Amino acid sequence: MRQQWRRWLRGPKHGLPRKSIVYGVPRHPGPEHLHALLGQYKSLQEWGRLQGFDLDPVPEDLAVLDEAIDRFIEEDGRHRQMSAVESEAGPFLGTVIVSTIHGAHWRLWPNGHPVVRLASGRDLDVIALADDRLRSGQPRLATVYADAATTDPDNQT
Repeated sequence: MRQQWRRWLRGPKHGLPRKSIVYGVPRHPGPEHLHALLGQYKSLQEWGRLQGFDLDPVPEDLAVLDEAIDRFIEEDGRHRQMSAVESEAGPFLGTVIVSTIHGAHWRLWPNGHPVVRLASGRDLDVIALADDRLRSGQPRLATVYADAATTDPDNQT
């Protein structure tokens, strides 16, 4: 009874998207199309090079990115140069998960917000998780990946 009012309301069932929305693509883009759109993080790679490391879509680089985020927040430079990290950390986390966890793929919620769907059917809002990481320091990106890899019963990395 609690959610019956949603049936007659028009519009997205997941509220407003946070920080990221995919629009201007076919009504129901396939996972490969979304992977091509969301797997681009050139500004984040450039920021990483300025910090002294390269980023590839592998789980080990999530720990490297976590350390760099910690250093940068401690130095209080967050608001000055973190725009690349703020806008691309979520898609980078999602790309690592999609690239390395069997059965994981990008999908769009009805409001256009991209999430990673694990083989178990669980959706990970990687954009929101990365945003929380940058705001509060938790959860660490490497921990999110480890949780997705170990709790998904169909994972065969």
